Amino acid sequence: MIDNRMDGLILVASQIPGSVMDRYARQIPTVVVGHHEPTAESFDTVNSDDRQGARLAVRALFDRGYRDIAMVAMEWDSRHVADVSPQREAGYLAAMAELGLSDRARILRVPSSEKPHTERLRAILTMPDRPRAIFCWSDLDAVPLRNLAWELGLRVPEDLAIIGYDNNPVAALPMIGLASVDQDGPRMGRLAAEALLSRIAGRRTAEHVLVSPTLIARGSF
Repeated sequence: MIDNRMDGLILVASQIPGSVMDRYARQIPTVVVGHHEPTAESFDTVNSDDRQGARLAVRALFDRGYRDIAMVAMEWDSRHVADVSPQREAGYLAAMAELGLSDRARILRVPSSEKPHTERLRAILTMPDRPRAIFCWSDLDAVPLRNLAWELGLRVPEDLAIIGYDNNPVAALPMIGLASVDQDGPRMGRLAAEALLSRIAGRRTAEHVLVSPTLIARGSF
């Protein structure tokens, strides 16, 4: 894109490390969505407040009386600490601590590959100490988890409560009815476009914006 003389770039959920992104952003105005790097100087970021979103989910489960609350999260390493799953994981752990449940916090990991996580999710649902409630890092895994629960004869929420993240349109389908944290994607898109146009116009000071998420309550908890 740089070679093709694009005026600017908006990258969504980039897996490029910040140090590499910095090198490219010094050549072309860049805004990154879904990447938390508030100290970056060469590019802007626009994000859902992923830590706060996780807190909303855990608090909602707690307020419904659940105490055995686990999180399904992606595998990650230090190169990807700025990605959304580690940020949501940090919010989950913080919320569990705030509620006095640190000793009951459990992170149940799924592979970072883009292949379906069906077997890992099935293993989670059939484990002897299956959690009573699950906060899932994304609807990408929460929706399949909801479907697998149905296949295994687990009632949602009577046997298992589930809250996802991203408020994927599938989550709202009557057969799914998945509670999910909404990022306000349209607003994030507008803010990213505005930031990029400002960069192209000559702004050099970095901007890092957090958009407040909301929990969309449905029948899965």
